[in-house]
Amino acid sequence: MLLDANLPESIHAAPPPDSVGRLARAGAKWSMANLVVRQVLAFGTTAVIARLVSPKDFGLIAEVTTLTAFLALISDMGLSWATVQRPNLREREVNSLFWLGVLLGAAAWGLCVGFSPVLIWFYGRAELLGICAFQGAALFLNGMTIQPVALLKRRLRQKEYSTSQTVSMTLGGVVGIVMALGGWGYWALVGQALAAAFLLLCFTFYFSGCRPGLPRFGGEIHGLLRFGGYIGLCNIVAFFQIYLDFILIGRFCGAVELGYYSRAYFLRTLPALYASMALTDVMIAALAALAHDRPRFAAAYHKALGLVAFVGCFAGTLLGVTAAETVRIVFGAKWTAVVPLVVWLSFPAVALPIYQTSGWLFIASGKAREQFWITVALTPVVAICYVIGVLAGGSLGVAIAAACALTIPIPAVLLYCAHRAAGVDYGKTLKIIFPIFACCLAALAAALAAEYACRSLAWHWLAVFAIKLLAGSAAYFLTASFIAKPILHALLARFLHRKMTPLEETAA
Repeated sequence: MLLDANLPESIHAAPPPDSVGRLARAGAKWSMANLVVRQVLAFGTTAVIARLVSPKDFGLIAEVTTLTAFLALISDMGLSWATVQRPNLREREVNSLFWLGVLLGAAAWGLCVGFSPVLIWFYGRAELLGICAFQGAALFLNGMTIQPVALLKRRLRQKEYSTSQTVSMTLGGVVGIVMALGGWGYWALVGQALAAAFLLLCFTFYFSGCRPGLPRFGGEIHGLLRFGGYIGLCNIVAFFQIYLDFILIGRFCGAVELGYYSRAYFLRTLPALYASMALTDVMIAALAALAHDRPRFAAAYHKALGLVAFVGCFAGTLLGVTAAETVRIVFGAKWTAVVPLVVWLSFPAVALPIYQTSGWLFIASGKAREQFWITVALTPVVAICYVIGVLAGGSLGVAIAAACALTIPIPAVLLYCAHRAAGVDYGKTLKIIFPIFACCLAALAAALAAEYACRSLAWHWLAVFAIKLLAGSAAYFLTASFIAKPILHALLARFLHRKMTPLEETAA
């Protein structure tokens, strides 16, 4: 990929190890700041659009999303992480990967259109033909975006990347709201996604300095393709873990019930989004730069894990105890059927921020093959749970099945395998996680006790919501001050921009 004819090829070098910590901290701050802005905007956009379109419209988009999400894996095939993880990357290698991404994106668009008759037959909805044709265009745009984004991640230029995401999502949301106000129904959601994808392409090309030249496919990219291929195959297999619930609900329960479930699933992902997902780009690039220094690699992972778990697990707990109020605030009164789904999905929401960090270990340490095989082994377990759930209780049965499988058993196995593959101490990880789980239980008990106390007072539901949040938060931080003090001190030091004392640094 030709950035500038006069620039040296070292432009693609990974950051030196001595600068990784500084760049990662700066990138994490920008990532979190932009994530907060994006989520505020996402809540606002969702709140407006959910009041202008029907649950059926959301369900139709969710039925197509199961296909486009799968095809998005084909358009990427791990090419972005291959670029990030490679210690030394030459210009012609990135150039070849860019054009390969374009070809895969075009193929994914064609497959989306080609499979639309199958979706129409499967779900019995003729509207899916047009949705597939236009929403599939976003796959082509994403294929062109892969390498510009990967170069920004590789250089830990999270400021530019996260800002591009925020502005693209904001303007895309404006397009969606305008179309919804115009009575476009589900087309408003399609237009929102297309506009955001196109704008992200433009911004990342600008910030990365990407200037594609003619492709030169040669033997030097075989290693990149092999590594990326394992990640791509792993993601394809994991797709059935992530979207099988959508497929089964859409097939057996219909678009309306799938619309409800999709909104509950959206809320379930928020704790992990604010915690582990927000740092994934930064942490994989940072850990990859430290891959040859295992003590620093492990120390960096455990420090990030503690902060991720402290924030993400707490957010998942609060999501469960405030499900009724959260649904009413975000979606409105007509979405009350979402509440029991959110309650059950809050259990895996507590664990999700932790076990998603297993991907950091697999990819940063170059163990894509091991990640693929453990994903292959765990996917049938999830599939069996979902099938039993949908046959026994519809969408609620699926939510209960997710709570049973994805709260403890599968996360424990996946984390163990990731630690073993990366050579990181699993025992230390458990010592970090268990006190945080105990703090979550204290927060849960306090919030439920506050809700019970408020029932006899007949207070407004917003007042009950605020009291539950305050009670749960007070119990969480009070318990943490006794049993998770090192992590709490580290978090406060980051928040207050204060250097930790040597004793605090050693404990953390």
